Amino acid sequence: MPSLFAPNFEDFFINSSDAQVKSLKLEILSSIATDASISVIFQEFQDYVKVPDRRFAADTVTAIGLCAKRNTFNS
Repeated sequence: MPSLFAPNFEDFFINSSDAQVKSLKLEILSSIATDASISVIFQEFQDYVKVPDRRFAADTVTAIGLCAKRNTFNS
C-alpha cells in the first residue's frame, strides 16, 4: 500500500510548520523510498540531521537505517 504514495514522496518532506508530524513523515518517507527516489530523500535527510533539534536529528538517522533495512537499492 505505501507504494501508492511513492510518486508523491516530496509531499512528505518536512516543513517548519510540521512540528507535530515530523517523525511520522520520516517514517512514511523511509517506507515509500524507491530506487528512483532514494537519492533525493537522502539529500533531504542530510539537511535534517543538521538541525538543532537533536531528537529530530536522531529520528532522521533512524529513518536512514529503516530505508536501508526495508529496501535494496542499486548502487
